[in-house]
Amino acid sequence: MKTSRKLLVVSLLVGALSLTGCVRDVPPAPTHKVKTTACLISSGQEVPGSPETQIANDLVEAKVIYGLNVREVSINKGITNFSASLLKALQGGCVLMISSNELYLDALAKFAGEHPKMLVLFIGGAIPEERQPTNFRWVADDAVGGAKLAGYLAAAKTETGELQLLVQPSYFQAKAITSAFRAGVKDYERSSNKDVQVRYSKIKTSEDLSAKLANLVAVDVAVIFAGLDVWQGFSEPTVDAPFVIGANLKPGSSSETVPFVQVSLERNVSGYIFDAVSSLLSRKVSSEPVYRQPDALQQGTNDLSVLIPDSVDGTLLDALAMYKQELVSGATR
Repeated sequence: MKTSRKLLVVSLLVGALSLTGCVRDVPPAPTHKVKTTACLISSGQEVPGSPETQIANDLVEAKVIYGLNVREVSINKGITNFSASLLKALQGGCVLMISSNELYLDALAKFAGEHPKMLVLFIGGAIPEERQPTNFRWVADDAVGGAKLAGYLAAAKTETGELQLLVQPSYFQAKAITSAFRAGVKDYERSSNKDVQVRYSKIKTSEDLSAKLANLVAVDVAVIFAGLDVWQGFSEPTVDAPFVIGANLKPGSSSETVPFVQVSLERNVSGYIFDAVSSLLSRKVSSEPVYRQPDALQQGTNDLSVLIPDSVDGTLLDALAMYKQELVSGATR
């Protein structure tokens, strides 16, 4: 419970920063029941790079825009009767449940089918269409595909023939992301007939990150998959700072802490969350046919965001767009 409150408080602070200029001055007067609540269903254990932190931020923004309640419901480790926990949450007002934890995917789908007046939005994992209730919305998450894009871009940007890949071991899907990043580098090598060496390092603390970046200069490229606690170790940028690709920095909020990161691999799910909230408040919880968004790269759910204009030239952006389409079409594996 303490972890849940902590995550929500952090989300409130971060969400408030990101709202400037994008939320109307006076929120509309709510027309729904006071008890109406949107809930993040989680394990209560924050995993850097997972969709949960972004979902929490977006729920806080939804609270401001739509005036509904939001909270986090943590299912304690060791509990196997998910249905009882979900029923308790529903009875407490959680008529919109959002999750990205694959441990709860099947339970949430079954629960939605048993309670047709509530709505579930799940981001990530995979569910067959025939097992998806009409009040269960599914959106694919493809951090692995995004990592391939990052690998391709990093390989194209290096001027030395090598690049630094720095990964926090506890990062979401760290092994799969590392493999996918290397695959993206290989795809660039094949398309350009150039060789690129990946220097891989594990980083657990901000001190580890600082040590790895201490000797890098402007011609170097560093790609960092780590939580914000590790990013806090970054020193101020200089003219000799390397080209840096980050991930999940949430432009407009936390990215101010690392303003010299040129590109970030971002997860864009707020539109799906706001749409679900709007549908719930309009009492349109069922979708015929079922609501499915299987193409995360094509839809931009996972995509590279250029944070510093002109840090990636137009020719490279075009090449990156072509590579993205190859990934979407399956031409490159």
